[in-house]
Formats: sequence, C-alpha cells, structure tokens
Amino acid sequence: MGASLTSTAHLVRQNIASGDVIVLRHAAEQLKRRDIAVETVLAGARSGEVIEDYPHDDDGPAVLMLQLDHAGRALHVVWRIEAATAGPVLLVTAYRPDPAHWGRDFRKRLTPDTDTSGTGSLQSTGQSTGQSTGSWKRTGLK
Repeated sequence: MGASLTSTAHLVRQNIASGDVIVLRHAAEQLKRRDIAVETVLAGARSGEVIEDYPHDDDGPAVLMLQLDHAGRALHVVWRIEAATAGPVLLVTAYRPDPAHWGRDFRKRLTPDTDTSGTGSLQSTGQSTGQSTGSWKRTGLK
C-alpha cells in the first residue's frame, strides 16, 4: 500500500517506532469489542496510507489512516498528536470500514462527511478522546 505522508503521519510513525503511544480508554474498549489487537494496529501504521487529514482539529492534529491487518483486511485508524506537542501519539479509534459507506478500496467516502464546518475537525465526526490506558511499549500495554 503506497503511503501518502503528511507531517502528522510522520509524527505518528516516529512516535510508534519509539514506543511512545497512548491507547485511549475509549479506543481500547472499541478494539476489544471489535476483536482488533493493538499490536495489529501498531504494525499496520508503518505502511498505512493517510486518507483524511485533520491538521487543525481543536485537540491537536489527527489523521485517518487506511491500514491492513495481518490477513490483509482493511482497517481505518484515527491517530492524534496533542496540540502543541510532537508526541506521544494517541490511538483514538480503529474499525473495519463499512463497504456501504466507503468505496471499494476504502479510501473515499460514499456518504457525505458529517463535518460541515469546513475545518476538518474530528469533533464533528463524533470521535471522543476519552481517557488513556497508559503507554504502549514493545512488550504491550502498561
């Protein structure tokens, strides 16, 4: 998968490579419910492709990345860097994209984005940052 790299995506990958990742409580709950392993999400970020960029979000720049799991299935992952920092990276959410709402390659929305403000804000999509569960290091969640 070819990667389109924004400055936010670069920071995301840098922080993941150094193990400087916080999995938000909301994200951890969603991953468990959706049977998606944190390790799968982290591994897929290396080759993930930015499909939506939210550089001016109030909580800090964020990206929606198309990533692949170990079986080659599509995952959408929202990563955020807190405003005015270079890290750690926050895992906001991850999910398997619904073909009813995304094109065949899961890169383009078929339904209008809920962001009508024109700011590219994640807040308008209902994403919640929640609370952190701690930092991920190469051995797992702390």
